[in-house]
Amino acid sequence: LRRNGQQPLFFTTGRLNSLPDWCQAAHHLLLDCPPQIQLARLQSRAWPAARIDEALADAAALRDQIAPRVDTSALNPAAVAAAISRWATRQATDPTG
Repeated sequence: LRRNGQQPLFFTTGRLNSLPDWCQAAHHLLLDCPPQIQLARLQSRAWPAARIDEALADAAALRDQIAPRVDTSALNPAAVAAAISRWATRQATDPTG
């Protein structure tokens, strides 16, 4: 990855402070929605209550850690993908913004 000159894009629920050795920098984008929408979405997928509680807690913690975000509450998957693409393009051209 270092030699090919391409900027990889990874999607993860992993910890923010655990970067692989080959990764020199990481930029984070939070895909987010209000907790009540997240709850309804997870319940509609028949997630167990304990898993839902964990997901809601993780989302709350990430809101405190990641400023750039996409509010997915009213977006379809294509619109979310477009927002991610715009953000990634901005990061590739200006990593500070």
